[in-house]
Amino acid sequence: MQEDLLQFIWANGLFNRSNLKTVDGLNVSISHVGYLNKIAGPDFSEGKVRIADTLWAGSVEIHTRSSEWNNHKHQFDPAYNNVVLHVVYKHDQEVLNQRGEQIPTIELDGRISSSIISKYEQLKASKSSIPCEHSFRSVSAISFKAWLERLAISRLERKTVDIELIHKYTRGDWMETFYIQLAGYIGQGRNKLAFQQLSRAIPFNTLAKHADNLFQLEALLFGVAGLLKISEPRDEYEDRLVKEFAFLKIKYGLVEINVVWKFGGLRPPNFPSRRLALMASLFQKLASIQALVLGEGSLNDGAFEAQASDYWNTHFNFGVENERPHPVKLSLGLEQILRINVVVPYLFFYAIQVGDETFKEKAVELLNNTPPESNAITRRWNHLNVKPSNASESQGLIELSTGYCDHKNCVLCNVGKQILNHP
Repeated sequence: MQEDLLQFIWANGLFNRSNLKTVDGLNVSISHVGYLNKIAGPDFSEGKVRIADTLWAGSVEIHTRSSEWNNHKHQFDPAYNNVVLHVVYKHDQEVLNQRGEQIPTIELDGRISSSIISKYEQLKASKSSIPCEHSFRSVSAISFKAWLERLAISRLERKTVDIELIHKYTRGDWMETFYIQLAGYIGQGRNKLAFQQLSRAIPFNTLAKHADNLFQLEALLFGVAGLLKISEPRDEYEDRLVKEFAFLKIKYGLVEINVVWKFGGLRPPNFPSRRLALMASLFQKLASIQALVLGEGSLNDGAFEAQASDYWNTHFNFGVENERPHPVKLSLGLEQILRINVVVPYLFFYAIQVGDETFKEKAVELLNNTPPESNAITRRWNHLNVKPSNASESQGLIELSTGYCDHKNCVLCNVGKQILNHP
């Protein structure tokens, strides 16, 4: 018996309550099991139980064995003085709180269906990336869809934490916040932190002064990124950027960042040099994109359309010419990433800050209207005939997989709960 299963059984009342008594023979009647506590302290708060003739209101603590109370040092912790009931699978030791008072204890061994225990053990023993795959068909399609919707919102709420940190860093500058968040996802996985560091090293207002000059934007970005070979330019174009950056560096007091840009393991079209060229061209539209995000306009499929300077149509890096033209432009996949990971969380956080629910609704609507992601995580559900119809559902699947399935947190998952409760 594991404690998380015991907590689930207690929370859902999945045990025989008839003739329930404490280990020392007092009658017990449960009025309310309480609310699961997700922070430090007793497992359940605001429980109500009648022991003998007295109704007690307070916390409930769950353990597999009574002796775990002392093993966890609860007898020294005043936070456990309000525990009114100790629920254990097996009772092996009397326990006291910090005031020296004995804690009423009930034992659930023999009161729990063997079916629940067996199902739980099967889920825990599963080697599959989806522990419940053999029982999944018993889950209601309607309830699963509702669960994905809740998970998508939970994921969105977690993403706003990152934006909140950026917003504090920018001292409440909404445009700067949008710019830094966007920069990280232009870089994506391996170079995400480097792109964010670069965006912090070149303030939005500095770049904005050159928004009408793509060449100068490239000089600023490549220069501060430290990707220009100042002493030995590899070709004429880089030589021109070096000279332009030398002037702008002095003008704005800029300093090159000290990062290792990662080229290894990336396809040439995704090299950071080409993503920086894309970022320069996208910056020219950034203010209008942000205005669309916070305004009444629609972020249609062309809102993020951007294409780098002609040089990058034929180069993967400075001095390395392509065998055939390969334009740098925003792919549909990258645009989808920006909508899901930049625009939607930004809108959601903005709604929280200004207290306007319409922006939350706009964020959720955008997520619902964006095509679903197709990646290793979402594809693992295909054999169960689970195919997301939009980005909200694919985000829900990602949250389900990474937050529950990967850690076998089945008793906290609505799918796992249904399976354990199923006859």
